[in-house]
Amino acid sequence: MALFVDRKTGLPSDFIGFDYEKAGQAMAEKALQAGYRSICLLTGNPDYSSEKDFCRGFLTMMEGSTCQVIQIWTDSFRKYQNIMQIFNGTLPQAFFISNYGFAESAKDMCTTFYGKEEVGSQGNYL
Repeated sequence: MALFVDRKTGLPSDFIGFDYEKAGQAMAEKALQAGYRSICLLTGNPDYSSEKDFCRGFLTMMEGSTCQVIQIWTDSFRKYQNIMQIFNGTLPQAFFISNYGFAESAKDMCTTFYGKEEVGSQGNYL
């Protein structure tokens, strides 16, 4: 017997986790309520069911809104390289990140490039 926690697999097995799609919808609802015009959605590998479901829920809720969503898929090996994409233009008003490690990396990079005070006034980390 196999039991998977956090992510579903293609194998016949039991699974323990929570509704990632619903979590993505709830986070997107927060973004819409806050009235953000520009956000970054930073998530892990879409091959993982948890990441794919979270993004589907988030992006479905954002459809039809005026908020620009910059979506970045990454992994722990390329996180800094992929987060650098954010700095090609204006810093988003908020970051919605599915992984604590990615959130810490994004915060460190924003602090490095924009300074501590600017990060606090320009970006929120959710």
